[in-house]
Amino acid sequence: MKAVRLLVTVEARRGWGAIVRGLPAQCGAVLVVPPAGSSRTLGGSEWSESAVAVLRQEWRGVDDGRRLMGVDVSAPAEGSDGDSALVRAAAAELLPDIIVETRPTPGWPHEWALHGVVSSGAMSSDGPLAQALADDAVSLCLFQARFGDAAPVVPESSKPWFAVVGGLDEARLAVAAGATKLAWRCAGRTLFGRLKPPVGDMVKASDLLAEAWRKAHPDRRPTGRFTFSPD
Repeated sequence: MKAVRLLVTVEARRGWGAIVRGLPAQCGAVLVVPPAGSSRTLGGSEWSESAVAVLRQEWRGVDDGRRLMGVDVSAPAEGSDGDSALVRAAAAELLPDIIVETRPTPGWPHEWALHGVVSSGAMSSDGPLAQALADDAVSLCLFQARFGDAAPVVPESSKPWFAVVGGLDEARLAVAAGATKLAWRCAGRTLFGRLKPPVGDMVKASDLLAEAWRKAHPDRRPTGRFTFSPD
């Protein structure tokens, strides 16, 4: 994950595989999440039986080794109608590179996947992001915050974390706050059906990250055919 600078979340709606195939080369990882419905945050939606079926149907056509593939298997809120057992069974069969939860499940799934968590709150030296990254069971974190509200304190950690953003303006705020990786939410649908990813804005966001990395490391430069940040 250290080589991945831009991760994109895609909802498990019919046609999600075509969205993934249309993503720019700068996208190094994809996380498939349940349809958002009224929720606008990661980890706040539920997997339905039909959404899990769509996940299974289109997975083989996109898991081609070009980028890391992940699944959000977050458990639904207590008292809801969602069932995380269905998507967990699908994940155990599909073997994604990344599994994301709201809280780590002890002993699962480290034998075959990176384990990510969704966290939210204010950035501080001992806040939710720092606590998530300090957990030995966590490989990476997707962090949701209102970037730009206050002077951020980026916790020190060798583990990667991705600032969750919904557009280019949010990406600019996150990078200014110290984010070196972005998780771009590609959510919802258009009036005409399938959502078209904002490829141009994603490329601009990737360029922002590259420029921030160059400023932070004036004596270093990425090598090889990949232009991803090594941090």
